Amino acid sequence: MKDPGAGDAKAVKPLRLLIVERDDDTLEMMSMLMRHSGFLTSTVTSGKAALQVAAEYNPDVIITGMKLSDCGGHELAARLRAQPSTAHYVLIALTGRGVIDGDPIFALFDHVMQKPVFIERLVEILLRCMEHSAE
Repeated sequence: MKDPGAGDAKAVKPLRLLIVERDDDTLEMMSMLMRHSGFLTSTVTSGKAALQVAAEYNPDVIITGMKLSDCGGHELAARLRAQPSTAHYVLIALTGRGVIDGDPIFALFDHVMQKPVFIERLVEILLRCMEHSAE
């Protein structure tokens, strides 16, 4: 049986992801899973590095933890949204917080996912991002 999306995958440019996470093991695992799912990835562990890499790598999506080595994920989001060259990126927050609905700390993010992150759900969100970018 043919995969229903298999023929379309080659015609669509893979999303470029920038993954920002302070824990090296989590960062490596997420990057590996995202590459295995067909996405291009770049990884960093700090907000400062994320700002530098975003300017060079020009990702479609930035996936970030909320506690980085040098700032909070919400501070990174605010800096990205403040710059015209990076304000359009899709931002996904990964958080260990129990309650996220209505929390203003997540206001600048397009999507918020609670840890542990279910990779299948993250891939669904990323595939929807691909659909919107193709329109």
